[in-house]
Amino acid sequence: MSDPWDGLLDPDERILWQGRPDPAIKLEWGHPLGAFLALFVTGFSVFWMNGAAQAGGFFWMFGLLFFAIGLYMLAGVHFWKAFVRRRTHYTLTNKRA
Repeated sequence: MSDPWDGLLDPDERILWQGRPDPAIKLEWGHPLGAFLALFVTGFSVFWMNGAAQAGGFFWMFGLLFFAIGLYMLAGVHFWKAFVRRRTHYTLTNKRA
């Protein structure tokens, strides 16, 4: 069985630590107003699509873009960050991090 680090480490380099971040879904926003803005965009798009649908035609579908953006801002970003953390590995050597 070959070592997966063959060819990646220098001859005198050794691994000191390896780890992974917590892959759990965490509800965190970078700015305090982030959740409010996401809720506003999502709510307004639902309100707008409802009004446009009452007018008839397919113009209400334009609001789907903003609804999707709002949903991503509310929940999707947290699932995406957890997805990235599940596939992240850290390695610390005596020469590199």
